[in-house]
Amino acid sequence: MYWPCSALWYTLVLILASVDASAPHARLSHEGLYLNLASEPSLVVYLNPIALQVDNATVQISALRLRTKAEIALCSNASSHPFEVCEKEDVESNILNSTQYLLDKTQQQPDWGITLVPSADKSSNPLAQLVDHRLGYGLRSIVITLRTRHGDLVRKRSWWLANLVSKRAVWPIAVSDTVSRIGEPKSIDQKTEWTGGAVRISGVMQDPFIYRSSQQSYWQNSSWSKSITIRTRTGDPPPLVHSPVDGTIVWSAPFRHTLFPTTGPDAGLNDDLDWCIMVQDAWNTVYQLYGIERGSAKVKAGDHVKIGEVIGNTLREPISEMPPITTPPTDPPANYALQGFAPFPYRFRKLIIRVARTSCHIPGDRCFSPAARWTYYPPQFVLAARKAPSCLPPLLEPNRIYFAPASRTPLQHIPLAAPHRAAVHPLPLSGRVDIFTTFPSFDTTLDDLDDAFDPIAAHKIEWAAVPSTNDSLCYNRTVYWRRSSEHTRLPAARDASLEDPSFVLAHYAPLVVVASVAGHAFRAQLISQFDEKERALVYAVSRTHLGAADVNGAWEIEHEPSRGLYQVAIVAVQRPECF
Repeated sequence: MYWPCSALWYTLVLILASVDASAPHARLSHEGLYLNLASEPSLVVYLNPIALQVDNATVQISALRLRTKAEIALCSNASSHPFEVCEKEDVESNILNSTQYLLDKTQQQPDWGITLVPSADKSSNPLAQLVDHRLGYGLRSIVITLRTRHGDLVRKRSWWLANLVSKRAVWPIAVSDTVSRIGEPKSIDQKTEWTGGAVRISGVMQDPFIYRSSQQSYWQNSSWSKSITIRTRTGDPPPLVHSPVDGTIVWSAPFRHTLFPTTGPDAGLNDDLDWCIMVQDAWNTVYQLYGIERGSAKVKAGDHVKIGEVIGNTLREPISEMPPITTPPTDPPANYALQGFAPFPYRFRKLIIRVARTSCHIPGDRCFSPAARWTYYPPQFVLAARKAPSCLPPLLEPNRIYFAPASRTPLQHIPLAAPHRAAVHPLPLSGRVDIFTTFPSFDTTLDDLDDAFDPIAAHKIEWAAVPSTNDSLCYNRTVYWRRSSEHTRLPAARDASLEDPSFVLAHYAPLVVVASVAGHAFRAQLISQFDEKERALVYAVSRTHLGAADVNGAWEIEHEPSRGLYQVAIVAVQRPECF
């Protein structure tokens, strides 16, 4: 099955320029620990050819190593987490039965990536074995080693790639305790009791928070959701929250969701106050549950809980239609009453679920606090899967792909996109180019296609640029798709910081001005806003460097192999288990 793809492509004239030198660097598309990966990763090694020798460089992929829970426990010492020790052991061990790739420049793509094509024989393909559930639960790991040269110096870089395959956890709330956008209870199977099955979600881990008033964007305060959110009903009896796994309570404490305004005399008056409970399972994965009513928590740090055990309940008091303080950026949209729509349609009571890992050992320790450094994973990957996942693709708006000159200071610059033109009129491009696109995306409720969808961010976006043809790029198996984003972990790269707003803006553009052929007075604006008032995103497709999100990244026209007419297309994935 092919991914849903933008049906429109642009024909472009590429004008090559000189190449600027950059620092030596190499990167792998996938590295580190993942949880319950749904499909075999397409492994791409990125090499800066200005700094590193590509010809005759080698990449070795080790044979798969499989560890059981007991064997993981043996990877431990007093100062490090077992998984860190397992990684160190793997990287320092001799690579046995490895697969070797000999690289050369002819394999390198314009984004400096080289795809490592695995063996068709899955029994000897460690990448396929990483996601082969027939191997049972456990930690599957491989080591990828690059050897190349920088001048006369030999360079070696090793990456650890691991997939922790564990039994799926249960959903902590009953289907009948969730509501739709219009406030109607969602009871798909007409059962009122909790079963642990999948429920409707209203937000995903990769959703950003991008606040905007009626006049300006507050992009400096951008952050990540890091969670899935579930709209919950209010009133009595309150919805019960169940432990998703057998495990240990490592955190149970009050929590304050800090909202605008954050300064001045009204600071804190819009904040949400509730309770946070964290449960750590036998694999050291932590399930963080927010939105629990204060005073309802039935557990404390150090307690052991069974799967399905009631640990609290969600907030029963209905939320106000508008926040108490409506100063910017929480000011309501103008004329909302006259136009007959709710001013804050995404303001609702919610249960927030995060799945994360840390190097903590001791329940109740401060490094388990919500403010600590965590690595987050899509909760859908570890919670019980739907029996029949909906593969309805996200609705695309394929009539617009926008191109703008990329700035060297993108955080201080508003992109000015080129006028819209039909594909028969080539658009000349040169230097560094930003690519932007917009489309609505959603997740469906099983067997309930009439449900009111909440917009959410796409799980994965890729794009392609090839010399112009008469064929659609979306159905051509030979096309090389360049990575824009893939949210199987946050942060995706170990050197990225979730606290840095620029990391969010490497994925989404707060504002893009679109010029018009009719003149400056007819310029339009594309706006990213993801808050309680609006959910709309402008995707910054080309802001990457060496396959990783980078706010200073761009489509480097000089890296393309030739001048001429090019065709550009974008693909988006929402439900990875369907593709």
